[in-house]
Amino acid sequence: PCQHSVKMLRQAGLSPDLLMCRSEKEVDVATRQKLSLFCQVPPDCVVSLHDVSNLYHVPLLLAEQDVGRVICERLGFAGLSPKEGPCCRVAPVLPLAPAVMSPKASSQRLGDWKVIAERTDTCKEEVSIALVGKYTGNP
Repeated sequence: PCQHSVKMLRQAGLSPDLLMCRSEKEVDVATRQKLSLFCQVPPDCVVSLHDVSNLYHVPLLLAEQDVGRVICERLGFAGLSPKEGPCCRVAPVLPLAPAVMSPKASSQRLGDWKVIAERTDTCKEEVSIALVGKYTGNP
């Protein structure tokens, strides 16, 4: 399905820079290389977005595969120091990647995500949520 989707994109005049492969299990190295070859995308631009225990693991998964660096390079932000460049003017509060953020600051922010993801994994208390039909438009 991925190769067919890329073919359709190319027919429309678009060429992908990143392939985000959604699957139940992690995409193995051989599959990444095959997708890279047939879709004409560098191997480090084939990203595995496999099932994780909760939503908070997704940013960690993307950081683990260095997606921020790839996006910054593609947008022309590569090689900028953390104190200069367009990212600092556009998003001073939420830098995009190590290209615009020091490694120490980046690891601290990911540490926060890890804590949130682990806390969410260990939650055992159930919460019931009720919606009143009057406000949802349902009888």
